[in-house]
Amino acid sequence: PRMGNCTQCLLNTEVPGVTIDDKGISSVCRKHDEVWGDWDQRKKDQAVKLERIFDNARKKRRLYDVLVPLSGGKDSIYILYLCRKKYDLNCLAATWDNGSLTDHARINIKNACNTLGVDHVYYSSDHS
Repeated sequence: PRMGNCTQCLLNTEVPGVTIDDKGISSVCRKHDEVWGDWDQRKKDQAVKLERIFDNARKKRRLYDVLVPLSGGKDSIYILYLCRKKYDLNCLAATWDNGSLTDHARINIKNACNTLGVDHVYYSSDHS
């Protein structure tokens, strides 16, 4: 074992129980690889599974292939973008308005749905 930081996760030997091997890899990263296997291959395998799911959705020839929860934040808008542009899915976006939805989020939702040509619905409950 050596001192220093892991070349992958940047953990260092000051963290209790962490060791670094001669290749600069931490015990945490080695354990992860033992449990999960080759991460790059797993990503490829999961991408193939996702494509199959999307292909099956498209084959049903429904009005929408996928329902995308949309908060108006960057993560959900990016998912909507991927579904529409990368995977060419017919999307229905849905937003749960719990009374805390900001005007900025509403503008983001409107702009994203208009730009991507995606239908959108709001759901809410009575907050009186």
